[in-house]
Amino acid sequence: MMAHLTPADRDEAVAGDLLEHFRAGRSSGWYWRQVIVAIAVAWGQSVWRRRAPLLFAAIWSLLSPAWELFFLNRSRHKPLIGAIWRLPFPLSTTCDFALRVFVDMFFIWFGVLVYVVLCRIAFGKIELRRPWIALSASIVAFAVASLGIVAIVGAMFAMGYFRVRGVGGETFTLLGIVEDLGIWTFCVRFQYFAGTAAALWFLSPRTRTGVRLAA
Repeated sequence: MMAHLTPADRDEAVAGDLLEHFRAGRSSGWYWRQVIVAIAVAWGQSVWRRRAPLLFAAIWSLLSPAWELFFLNRSRHKPLIGAIWRLPFPLSTTCDFALRVFVDMFFIWFGVLVYVVLCRIAFGKIELRRPWIALSASIVAFAVASLGIVAIVGAMFAMGYFRVRGVGGETFTLLGIVEDLGIWTFCVRFQYFAGTAAALWFLSPRTRTGVRLAA
């Protein structure tokens, strides 16, 4: 569990210390508690070290509803969308899905670029690690967050907990939708936060910190 459920910057000596204490007579309950605590502490330390990129991801995602509305308004008047839907199935659906992914990833990775530029200005240099893994992680995180939101909102809507208010191009201005705190804008922001945070998580340099055992 410690080998696979902790971040890559885990302290491998902790596993050996736990095993040594267990063989010395500690109970299995104590052993499991220490494993769970060590995993939680390792993740907490990793999140704390990445607090700056995660905070930026949260701030950047606040602008995502305006990006969605901008794309929605533009797509209504662009011949590209009409040309896509005139294609035979399933080519039309595939092209539309590819365009949707490109639009989502463009916003996320433009935010990543803004963060890198800000770090460059503030610190003079920044070490970028595993860009292709970061790109893949942002796509997977965005997709998982989107599926989770769809499942939760769909279930709550079916059970009658609330009614989802549709958002049209004439309903909001770009500034107004950024200030909106409704369920739709929350769902949009959560997806983009997940994608941006995943990208910045893997681009951030890693350090190594030990985890202390509780008595």
